[in-house]
This record gives sequence, C-alpha cells and structure tokens, in this order.
Amino acid sequence: MSHHDKRFDPQKRHGLLSEERQARWNPPHFLQRFDVQPGHAALDLGCGPGFWTLTLAELVGSTGKVWALDVSQEMLDTLNDKPNPGMSYAVTVTRQDEARAIATTRGHELALNVKKGDGTTGFNAAETLLAALGACVLTNVNAIARKMRLRINDAQMRFTAVRQDEPPVLTHIGYELILDSPEPPEKLEELYRLAVKWGTVTSTLMQGLTPEGQLTITDTAIGSARQATPVATET
Repeated sequence: MSHHDKRFDPQKRHGLLSEERQARWNPPHFLQRFDVQPGHAALDLGCGPGFWTLTLAELVGSTGKVWALDVSQEMLDTLNDKPNPGMSYAVTVTRQDEARAIATTRGHELALNVKKGDGTTGFNAAETLLAALGACVLTNVNAIARKMRLRINDAQMRFTAVRQDEPPVLTHIGYELILDSPEPPEKLEELYRLAVKWGTVTSTLMQGLTPEGQLTITDTAIGSARQATPVATET
C-alpha cells in the first residue's frame, strides 16, 4: 500500500462500530439534519462495516432503499453479517405548563393534553394511543395497497374506547376501518387482515409489551442531574 493510498485498514473495522464512536456521533440524531424520510433512497459511499448504513436503513424504512458501497470486500462482508436491529424510535415529551405538553420527533411536534379532566389543549394520553393505532393501520393500508396494486380512494379509522378508574385501564377498544375503493371485497378483506397483522403498534398491544424506564432527577438551580433511579413498571 503506497503512502498515497488513504483506504482504512480493514483489520481495524470493528473499531468503527465501537460504543465510543456511537456515543460521539449518535447516528440517529446526526442524520436528522438531512431530513431522511421513509421511502427515500440513500447512498452510503465508503460505507465501511455499516456505521451509518443501518441507521439510514431504519430511517428510510421498508419502502425506501439504501445502497452501501465500499472498496473493501471485508468491510462489506462485515456489514452483510451484521444482524438487522430493526427500526428504532426516539420521542421526547416536554411539559409546557399544567395542561399542555409537546411531543417532538424528527422536527415534528404534537400538542398533548396533560391535565386530567381537561381536553381543551390537545389529545389526552388515551386518545393519543388510539391515534397511534390508527396511524399504524393506515400506514400499512397505504403500503400494502401499493404492493397489491389496489386502488384506495380514501381510508378512515374510527375508534371507541372505555376506561375504568381503579385501576386506570382501557377495558375495551373498538375500531372500524372504512375503505372507499372499487376493488373486489375479498381483496379489501385481505388488505385489512394484513394491515392489522403487520402493524407495529397493533402487534405491540396484542403482545402486551411492558415498557422499561428509569427516573432521572435534575435540579435546575445547579443545572445538572443529581440522581438517577431505575423504576420498575408494574403490570
């Protein structure tokens, strides 16, 4: 190898995937500035073992494409051998006052109501859950209809839910998917079945995933965290 050759030594490729480098660059956060969206096509030129490639794949989703190019076959082999971690999500919900909170992700904002018994400032928590369920199913309706080459003029999800107070829990969720389409009923029934089956939110609810979290206590007077306590979520 001549002194003019700037290629990275493939024997050191695993260092490119180190936790230290992940913490330094934080690929999901860094790539937000480029407004990569589901369905986009991206090129990772000089991809190495996939430090940026896998995050790009998560951002463009199943409807997008990522081309990974590198002069080193060893780098590409490492990328091909790396298991797909699936998509990851990062949402921040910040209290604005006693009644309002703002949820933010990828430059988007959603107004939320955080005062019990007051729905004037936005969706409350239960309504937000139902909206997420509807968005999940309609996302799949769009994607699967394209693959099945079905014409969908319009689609709407309508939800009803019942909540009990002690313990606070939704005891019933009912929904109706309304499709405006000239397609044969049997095709639309298959579309409906697949849209519900392959939904991230629908599957999560049906599997009863228990969230994991921790409490971090900060003191704004000194501007730093003074305690971080793991919190077990009761089921």
